Amino acid sequence: MRSHADLTAMLRIFSIAFLVYGLTFLFIPEMVGPLYKEPVPPPANWLRWPGGYLTAFGIASWTMARDPRGQGLLMMAMCTGGTLACLSLLYSAASGEYKGALPLWTFAVLLTGVLSAIGWWLYFKYQELLRPAT
Repeated sequence: MRSHADLTAMLRIFSIAFLVYGLTFLFIPEMVGPLYKEPVPPPANWLRWPGGYLTAFGIASWTMARDPRGQGLLMMAMCTGGTLACLSLLYSAASGEYKGALPLWTFAVLLTGVLSAIGWWLYFKYQELLRPAT
């Protein structure tokens, strides 16, 4: 069996990104609005619940990094979520919805876009490893 060190490293990076965003949204959502310079900050409850999901994905990807065999559906869910998040950020800018700070928005687009692209590449590269045992 070939080494999958690149997959393991990417899952650790996914985990750290998910945990940083997730724990911030979950425990200190009131910091997010001013940070992004939103004209009307979103209510804390609209940030806390996605924070729970992001934190869960962070824990799951860290756990998956130890043994990714048969975890293709989880990998697909993380890559799909990142891709959709990136597309929604791009749409919000193109439609004029987003009126906040551009540097942090650009960072979020690049982070979700790059991590998702690398994640999809690794998903297809390690399809055999990630496929559930039959």
